[in-house]
Amino acid sequence: MRILLASVALLLTATTAPAATLNVVGGQLLGASDIDVGGQLYDVDFLDGTCIALFRECDSAADFTFTFTTANDAVLAAQALLDQVFLDSVAGPFDTSPSRTAGCPRPGFCLVFIPYDVDVTLFAPILIAGAWNGTLEWRDSAFDGVDAFFSSNTFGDGDSKVWAVWTLVPEPTPALFTLLGLAGLGCARRAKPSQR
Repeated sequence: MRILLASVALLLTATTAPAATLNVVGGQLLGASDIDVGGQLYDVDFLDGTCIALFRECDSAADFTFTFTTANDAVLAAQALLDQVFLDSVAGPFDTSPSRTAGCPRPGFCLVFIPYDVDVTLFAPILIAGAWNGTLEWRDSAFDGVDAFFSSNTFGDGDSKVWAVWTLVPEPTPALFTLLGLAGLGCARRAKPSQR
């Protein structure tokens, strides 16, 4: 019975994804960790600056998060921000007060851009998805389009636009789960009373 319980506990810890954890400093939302985007976990930082400074050369899809390779992928990430990060919670009112997001000082809205590719046919505009977080819930939306700001333009001048810089969270290796399972079996076996 103890072995069965240890196995169930191990399976539950292996399959339960943690909730997103917000990175809040001085009331400002700087980013979040463990955001579930299509079953994969990511960390995100909200950063001002030029695309070139934040995403290497910003002239090809290889410069951006490798998982978001299509508009659909990037829109899914934008929707994850709206569903898991831009919420009113004990950490702060980040849905009804979008100006609490780093890079978005103006009240009313915050536009968070997620670049995923570059269109080399027309002055290399950046293909983006984004999350529009507004003070009114019905205005919150995820979208995709062509970024008119190009790679050399910057955010950070009080325009309530900010880049989302994503980092993939590595999945635990199967070897780790095997070791945990063996440790659980060892503990269950050690706790079993000897029969003489």
